[in-house]
Amino acid sequence: MKSYKPLTEYLNLTESEAKAYLAATRIPNVSISDLSKTIGMSRTSVYSPLRKLIERGLVTETKIGKRVKYNAVNPKVLLNLFERNKVNIERLVKELSQSYVLSQSKVSAEFFPGMSGFESAVETFLNNTKTKMWKTIENASNVPTASMYQFEDFIKRRVQKRIFCRCILAVGPLTPWIKERLEKDKEELRQNVLVSAKTFPMQAIVAVTKGLVLFASFSDAPYAILIKSYEVSETLSLVHDMLWNQYMGDNKNEK
Repeated sequence: MKSYKPLTEYLNLTESEAKAYLAATRIPNVSISDLSKTIGMSRTSVYSPLRKLIERGLVTETKIGKRVKYNAVNPKVLLNLFERNKVNIERLVKELSQSYVLSQSKVSAEFFPGMSGFESAVETFLNNTKTKMWKTIENASNVPTASMYQFEDFIKRRVQKRIFCRCILAVGPLTPWIKERLEKDKEELRQNVLVSAKTFPMQAIVAVTKGLVLFASFSDAPYAILIKSYEVSETLSLVHDMLWNQYMGDNKNEK
């Protein structure tokens, strides 16, 4: 999207708010200094529209060390954010990002290439979850530093939906980010069973909920695969239960 004007029309943003949001969609982890330079406003002038965007849930604020960084929420969530106001932003969403509507057939699979594809797949998985439980198998060491803020955003939105996560987590050295996630298990509605990343060097994330399965990889060529199938999801759910019961016992014995 080249112009900020559709944002003022469909989201009822001021010109400065629209410019700030559009710039944030293009620059991840943007600082207040870089944001002010990008949109041609002074630092002091940027604070007010930026605060309004944060209050409306369009921008998130993250402290990285002593610095504060800002990120625009994924444009695909705009429809959900403004549904109660009946704001017609379908045309805007199409311009900001590719959309994907889960097939209504009994069984379907969709391939999502690249990091933007990964975000689209997770977005679809979150928005189409019908139960209050995710079962996941993850390798915490595989999450790129640049994508950590995106994970935190997805976690926050999962928690807002009151969806609990039961995670089999392969871990190696505990980085500060991993430690923070483990310390926030209760707050982030998550229960972990820890296994060795050296013994189980899993390269992909697997997430299961009723009727849906998500596979995602952070390899040199990131991708995600979303499968809609009750048979596949129920089978992988049972496999997760078997592993969970086995390693839950091992974790308790280690304590």
